[in-house]
Amino acid sequence: GTPGDKFYIIASGNVKFEGLNQDESEGVPVKRYGTYEYFGEASLVLDLPRAADVYAETDVLALTIEKNKFLQFIRNSDLKNNLTKLNEIRDSNSWKALAESRHFRGLTSHQITKLELIMTLHKVNAGSILVKEKEFYGDAYIIRSGKVNV
Repeated sequence: GTPGDKFYIIASGNVKFEGLNQDESEGVPVKRYGTYEYFGEASLVLDLPRAADVYAETDVLALTIEKNKFLQFIRNSDLKNNLTKLNEIRDSNSWKALAESRHFRGLTSHQITKLELIMTLHKVNAGSILVKEKEFYGDAYIIRSGKVNV
């Protein structure tokens, strides 16, 4: 991808993303964003090339913030850490896992982003116990790959 130079906030309209390591032939849902959602933050915060092409599906009115101004705005704030964490979660194909889940597939893109912001990625080795019988847990698991025995 090309270097990121702007942060985008959709004021109205809808966009779709192509190229996010998605294989649409496998039935992977296309990522779509609508009004009040944002994109472009990962390439700015992590100083990486853009990870996808973004196309307007409808007429779109977008607000933009130039890279240096955006980075200055988020410097020394929780927002920078949150955006970095969000990118790490998204790199794990969380969007696909949520969109394909029978429990989460009806969520809007905004709701998926909100979930991604509170998720943490855990690698669990084969044979590990995730939940013990008769114990209380404050966590829930979304299995991205692998299998569990219940």
